[in-house]
Amino acid sequence: MTFEFPYESPSIQPPLQEWPVAVHALHNSELAELRISARNNLAAAAQKYQSALSALAGDAGLSAGSFPEYSSPDLPLILTGHQPIVFHPGLVCKYQLTQQFAIRNQAYGAAVCIDSDFGDAGAFCSPAVPAADTTDCQQIEQRNVSWSTKPSLLLNSRLISATARQSLAASVQADLLKCNCAESAAAFGQFAERLQNLPEGAAAPAMTLLRQSAGIGNALAEVPLTELCRLPEAIRFFAAVLRRAPDFHSVYNQTMQDFRSQQDIRNPANPFPDLQSDDEGFELPFWMIQVSADSRLPLWLRRRNSEQWLCCGPERICSLSPGHEAEALMACLLSGYLAVPRGALITAFLRLLFCDLFVHGLGGGRYDPATDQLIRNWWQEDPPPFAAVSGSRYLFPEQRHRLAEEQQLLAGLRELQQHPEHYLNSGYFDEQTCARLQQLISQKQLALRELQQNRELGQPSRDVGQKLQSLGQELRNTVSSALQPRLAFSSMLTTESLAALQSRLWPWFFFSDHQQAFASEFTL
Repeated sequence: MTFEFPYESPSIQPPLQEWPVAVHALHNSELAELRISARNNLAAAAQKYQSALSALAGDAGLSAGSFPEYSSPDLPLILTGHQPIVFHPGLVCKYQLTQQFAIRNQAYGAAVCIDSDFGDAGAFCSPAVPAADTTDCQQIEQRNVSWSTKPSLLLNSRLISATARQSLAASVQADLLKCNCAESAAAFGQFAERLQNLPEGAAAPAMTLLRQSAGIGNALAEVPLTELCRLPEAIRFFAAVLRRAPDFHSVYNQTMQDFRSQQDIRNPANPFPDLQSDDEGFELPFWMIQVSADSRLPLWLRRRNSEQWLCCGPERICSLSPGHEAEALMACLLSGYLAVPRGALITAFLRLLFCDLFVHGLGGGRYDPATDQLIRNWWQEDPPPFAAVSGSRYLFPEQRHRLAEEQQLLAGLRELQQHPEHYLNSGYFDEQTCARLQQLISQKQLALRELQQNRELGQPSRDVGQKLQSLGQELRNTVSSALQPRLAFSSMLTTESLAALQSRLWPWFFFSDHQQAFASEFTL
């Protein structure tokens, strides 16, 4: 199976033809049984969430996604996921490839909406011409804007008003046109029109629905992480960790430390920081989310004498009796607190309990080998496999082409200066420069012959050596002068402009062919 797509620096690891399409078997029978019911409930939760998106789509006159039913435990489940934010093309690439792979292999494709993070669901970067640059519009900068009212828990994010959306859209479209991005302005205009039809409300579902309506991940079963964490199977899975919290804490930290040592990683925060401890308890790899307060804090298990509690900072959430960990988590839910995994536990949870293949971006591809080790060390299981996908798309192709040419020229400049005779007909030099270089090369060849003859006759060659040095310097100067106009582009750009031209984080709605590219180019 081969796959090509219109992205720069594409990366698919392992190669697509090596991606497994089989139901992953677990050795632990209790965990395997839990996994069967968890997968069924994931599908049910996805169907419920998609129904809500479809209702929102219908009210706005948009088309929502659709996906097949999870009809059998023998059906492979391919999973990916990300925060419900404005996607950049690399995320589009990951979702589209996951979707097409699942469709072609008759697997159930799903995407976990990581709505438990804190951030800005509507944030994106837009190109703009600096206010001082009103002449050639050569300088470009990135302007950060948002469809959301403010940063928050992503599941709490809210859209700005319809009036504010209209104003923002007009501003962004005007900036795109000033930056000579007419195609992007047209693509963005279509997106902004669809967004304008949505009522004021939650931003995260709006961002998900709008990319689905554009065909991005529209055949993946979308399901919020916070909904998965409410499932009875998730409660049981988390309770098993709490039941042996001190042991898990120790194994988790040792796994991270061993991984850093094996990979020669010196940053203690990579791939995940160690869990902390003090005289009264242990930090656990969970967030405790309080939706009503728009807060999330690390979960701690605190102990004093024979009593223990689940705590967030100094606050005791509930008491924890041995053997009643699931009941404690349910009590937290009833009090408005939801435990959500973090660090290495999040993909360990998703991979062990739900999927047969998890598709990461490059970041996940770097850190999930540590999760593999955690799964082996704690659960004594072979981890379900994962893949990593990435690809980049950029605005400003002409400017980036000039930068690439300049970088290539700089890389070969020394060779051009030392041996210009090899490049006289390569297009690097104009006719006048070629003539001058040929003249200097001929003089250098004559001087070299004279130097050789002097050496053979035992005559002094100091004057000839000085002449060769002078000719070599003149050749280098002639080459440098001739190429200087082709090496001046980056020097004319500000640091901000260089960053903007090289950015791979422009939003998906500045591009118009994301759907067609994948539908037509995914081939057996």
